[in-house]
Amino acid sequence: MKSILSKMVLAIFVITLSIGAAYAQKGEIVKNLSDEQKALLVQQRQENTDMRKAFKATLTADQLAILQNAQLNAKEKREAMKASFSADQKALLKTNMEARKVDHEAFMASLTDAQKANIKKMVRKLGREGMRARLLRAKR
Repeated sequence: MKSILSKMVLAIFVITLSIGAAYAQKGEIVKNLSDEQKALLVQQRQENTDMRKAFKATLTADQLAILQNAQLNAKEKREAMKASFSADQKALLKTNMEARKVDHEAFMASLTDAQKANIKKMVRKLGREGMRARLLRAKR
């Protein structure tokens, strides 16, 4: 069970990183997207927001307390949350992850080879930590 959750977290990170790359690099990448691709990203972003809200609505008072516990670091919070998930919450997380994967595949299928190469080039150039920093700045 732990490996499934770890795989889900990793998959969500990779999908978010790939889709987020288009948001984070407003100039070069978004400029090169078609109107349909931009609309697809906007739609996917809204769906992701809706999925997060739906999941957050399922959190119990104990789970919210875990998230607000300033004495726990991020890893400890993540582990405590994983341990507290109900079967329904795990199923919802899995459904959300699968939906994000489908969205990611749809977006990637809409890209031309040049666009894909451009995204790969940007990700390599920024590196994992640089991309994470850009994503955090883009969310503010």
